[in-house]
Formats: sequence, C-alpha cells, structure tokens
Amino acid sequence: MSRKEDLERLILDSYRVIHENDRQVPLVGPKERMRLQHENDEQWNYVRNYLTEYTTLCERLGLQAPEDIVQIAAGSFADLATRLIAAPTGKRRPTPPPIPSVPGAPMPAKISPFRMNYHLVRQFIPMDSDTLAQFVVTFSNRGDVDFSQVDVVTHVCLVLDVSGSMGVKTKYPYLLQAIPCVVDALSDNDWLSIVLFSSRSELAWSKDVASCREHKQDIVQRIDQSGVKFARTHLAPALQIAIEEIERFYQSYPEAVTRLYILTDGQLHDAPECYRLSPELRRLEIEVNSYGFGQDFAEETMRRIMEGCQGGRVKSVSSTDTLWESFHHVGEVARNIVATDAELELVFPPEVTPGDVFRFEPGTHWFGTIDDRSKHFHTHIGGLEKGRVYIYAFEARLYPSTKERERITTATLRYSFQGDQGLIKQDIFVDRTHEQWRHDQVDKEIEYLFLVLGGLRTDDPQSMLASFQARLEILRDEGGDPAQIELLDKAIVKLASEGTLEGLSEFDLRRLRADSRTSRVL
Repeated sequence: MSRKEDLERLILDSYRVIHENDRQVPLVGPKERMRLQHENDEQWNYVRNYLTEYTTLCERLGLQAPEDIVQIAAGSFADLATRLIAAPTGKRRPTPPPIPSVPGAPMPAKISPFRMNYHLVRQFIPMDSDTLAQFVVTFSNRGDVDFSQVDVVTHVCLVLDVSGSMGVKTKYPYLLQAIPCVVDALSDNDWLSIVLFSSRSELAWSKDVASCREHKQDIVQRIDQSGVKFARTHLAPALQIAIEEIERFYQSYPEAVTRLYILTDGQLHDAPECYRLSPELRRLEIEVNSYGFGQDFAEETMRRIMEGCQGGRVKSVSSTDTLWESFHHVGEVARNIVATDAELELVFPPEVTPGDVFRFEPGTHWFGTIDDRSKHFHTHIGGLEKGRVYIYAFEARLYPSTKERERITTATLRYSFQGDQGLIKQDIFVDRTHEQWRHDQVDKEIEYLFLVLGGLRTDDPQSMLASFQARLEILRDEGGDPAQIELLDKAIVKLASEGTLEGLSEFDLRRLRADSRTSRVL
C-alpha cells in the first residue's frame, strides 16, 4: 500500500468514527455525550494532521484526490480542499495578500480552546405550574486544539506536617520518598516551595523546578536535617510563611498560577490562630487543598481554614505508602494548566428566581443561594486544566408560561490563554409542554449528581441517605476506591436501619466527609 493510500485509509477511518459518534450523541446521557465529543475532537485533530500531509504529498506528485477526501476537507478545512483540487495541475492558488487592518473593524473570531455545554435533570417542564429546574454547566478543553506549546508557570507550595506524630516509620519515610515525585512531575519553569511545621515552622525550600531536579536529594536532606521536626502541631506560623512566599512569588510572576497543598496527620494545637488567617488565604485567590495523612487528621478544622477558597478539598490518604502517587499527581495537574484567570458568571432574567449553586468538579462545594435581587452568580476559578471537565450545578424556580422554549440563564466563561482574553457564552434553555410523558423524562446521571450535592446542605438522614446512595452509584460506575465503596455501603446500611451514623468511628466519619471521587489524588 502506497503512502497516499495509507493516508486515505487513515482519514476515512477517523471520519467514520466521527460520523458514528455524531449518530450516538443524541441518544446517550451527558457523561457519555461529553466523552464522544472529546473523542470527536481528537479524531478531527487526526484528520487535520493526515490531510495536511496528504495535501502536501498530492501537490508534490501532482496526484488527484478522491471526491470523498476532498469533501471531508471542504467541510472543515477549506484551505486544504482548495489545495487538493489544484494539486493535479501543479498550480497552487495564490494566497491573497493580508487585508490591512482598519481602525474599529472587528477582528476575525478565534476558535476557543474550550467548550461549554449544559444538561438538565428534566429537559421538559409543565407550562401551567411553578417548577424547580435543576441543571449543570460543564466546560472543558477542546480535543482538536494543540496545547503542546502552552506552558503556564505554576507555583506549587507544599505545607508539610513534621510534628511528633509524623515521626514514625509508617509516615515520615514515606513523606521523604514522595518529595522527588512532585519534582519529577513538574515542568522546568514551574516553582516549588516547601514549608515545614511542628511547634516551629520554616521555609525549607523555594526554587525553580529546573534547579530542583539537580538537587532532589538536597531537598530531602534539608527536610531531614530541619530543626523544627517532631514536636507539637502548630500550623498558623507555616501558613503565614506560605502566604508571604506566595505574595513574594506573585511580585515576580504575576501571570503564574499558585496552588497551595497542606499535609497534616493530626489535630491542630492552634486552630483559632489558623482561622484568623482564612481571610488572607481567600484574598490570594489561589486554590488551596489539604491531604489527611493517617487516621487522626483534622478534617473539619481544615475545611474551616480553607472555607471560601478555590479548591477547598480534603483528601484522605488511606494508605501511607501511596503518598508518592498523590505528590506525583500534584505535579501532573500543574503541568496540565493551560489557561489562567478563569471566571464563571451566570445572569438570570427577571422572571426567573435563582436558587442554590454547587460545584461538583473539581471538588464538591455548596455556594449557598444566589441573591434574587441581583440574580447574578460569579466565581473565580483561576487556572484551567486540559483533560478536566468542570461541573457546576444550579437550581432555579420557573413560573407558568406559554412559551414552548424558555431561557433560564446565560453562562459566561472568561479566561486568559497565551496572553489573549477569551470568552464563551452559553444560553441555557428549558422546553415547556403539556405532555405529561415528557415531564416524566429524567436524566438519571444528572439526577444522581444533584442527590450527591444535596447532602452538602443538610444533615437530614433521608437526604444524607440519598446522597450516599448516589455517591456509591457514581463511584462504582467510575471504578472508584474499593475501601471508599465499602465504607459507603456500611454508612447506607446504618442510615437505612437506624437513621443515624452514630457508632461509626471518627476516622470513618472523616473519610465520609472527605472528597471521595478519587481516594488518592486531588
């Protein structure tokens, strides 16, 4: 088979995958729909690459392309189609000279590297009654956009517990082993800061990752020889050092993304002092997350310290010998950041009453109820990662209407990408009908998501039971942590039979409250 024939086969194979996925999209749920759209983006990227090589080959050899190949090119890559048509004559259509810019003239639209979508629990609602509409807004990167040349500088700041409870062979050696893993996973132009805390605190390391690579054992040795280790657990001074280091870094790299990770294995001896630093953490507008190491980590205390911060997730590291995986993932996530300064905004029309807002991914969070006077929701997201689907969930009250299609709200995602400001807008509609059978159509996947999130705003046993059951369904579907699945099973049985979680250990209760979508990584 010649190279021309080989490329034709590759182009047609990818196009068949796209065609079949397009046929399936209207028939599947939102999660599968998102997967198919991502696959199509990837396939279109392959088609573009194959067509580019194929077009150059045809031009060099003066070969004619089959009609089906030309039509595929014409549908999405008009410039390549023009070149393919001209290839047999050996004459390429000349490229027109650039049009001089005219002051005030609109710039040609750029393809956004991100896409936005929405899904409702019920797409059809009654015309003649009040209805609570529940919907999610999702956004993620497009698979057909090349991010290989995008390298966002990321500052990873680790605040590590080295108090007395860490000084055992099942914890401290694994902490030291995990340090090189985060270095290996970061990019050379990223920055790594490490703050240690016990009774006292110190900034043990703060350098660019290119320098860190040559000194991984020096970093480990610096930690091991620190004079602050193995005493009481005072986090506040370490947080103050981290805040100052983050501010200092920001002065030199204002466009960088900073993420703060706090590892602790026990209860804090200075929680009130830490709470007083919470406003400082929120002011930084950075993502803050926490790892709970061992069975006595201060889950509730850490949530309160991080309250209102981006992220705000608490992860239980159930097996200490897997800490290296979590640290490696911290670096991988940092490398995946492709856009900065992201913000999500929703504005509701006067005739709609907005309700509660949640974040499902990354990290579950209940924002509370949107002010009905402003009818406006806004949240600062910060860095956007490739390969991650962001999911925000909303509730809104709609009133009787004769409209067959009604706009609930408009969602806007703003971000900075390679020095340019980007924006995506998505109008969100619901359909209204008198047909009862349409009212009964429910997207079960989105319904499960709302059941999970509903557990964040109430301690009612029935709501908690529904939330745990939905979490269990999602975890099983995702092939989640077997230990977390077993714990959810145990909690569901206890709630169903006794209406309470009393009797579960404190450790189990902390694990239930911790972010369980994955057990090892943030």
